[in-house]
Amino acid sequence: MVLTSIYFIILIYFLSLCNSKYVPKARYATSSVLVKDRLYFIGGLGSSSDCYDDLFQLDISKTFNSTEPPFENIINLPEKICWMTSSMAEGGKNIYIFGGKSSLIYSYDFNTQQLDVPEIDGIAPERRNQFQMVSDNEKESLYIFGGLTSNGTGWFNDMNILDSIYSSWQNMVILGAEQIIIPPYWADFTATMLLTGEIVYIGGRQSASPSGKNITFAKMNEVKLKNFEFIYKI
Repeated sequence: MVLTSIYFIILIYFLSLCNSKYVPKARYATSSVLVKDRLYFIGGLGSSSDCYDDLFQLDISKTFNSTEPPFENIINLPEKICWMTSSMAEGGKNIYIFGGKSSLIYSYDFNTQQLDVPEIDGIAPERRNQFQMVSDNEKESLYIFGGLTSNGTGWFNDMNILDSIYSSWQNMVILGAEQIIIPPYWADFTATMLLTGEIVYIGGRQSASPSGKNITFAKMNEVKLKNFEFIYKI
């Protein structure tokens, strides 16, 4: 009788594990990528000021109860990261993760659920926070602009391009119609790739120098097609 009760308790325990839902911890400074009918989330920062190392997904293929969204934990990253950015690459097969508290760039294949650290030729951009990374329409190249140094005291205004097909870095200048345009030192903006092959940078904060002097908010109404300080054409 005692053994029967123990077996019953063990059965109930395992059934509860099977029926339990994965609920990610509350966080900010995380990153997400939409892949078809899945939203992938990477890392983030919790209330304890400690970064997370998880990579999980949300199935949005069908209507679900918004109070109990069907999250699913996939893998744990080799390190705890936050303040990073992520985007699709390699023809839309992989998710690339760069920046933040990580000193590496990761490539995640969502079909095989494998995480790799690709070997990339060229000079990699300095680690940074509070920036955005976007991919082109063919999802072969990744564009990284601006941001802050990992300690938050230095500002960037450089454009770096990662060719995911040939696995190489390129460090570019931004060109205007007749001359090289020196963009502001910029962080906390939005970056969006248009169907025309232009990247639109809007909002955020700007600095007059790499040391963070004379910080101002970028004006939202200064986005013009002819203004290459705000729009970079591939």
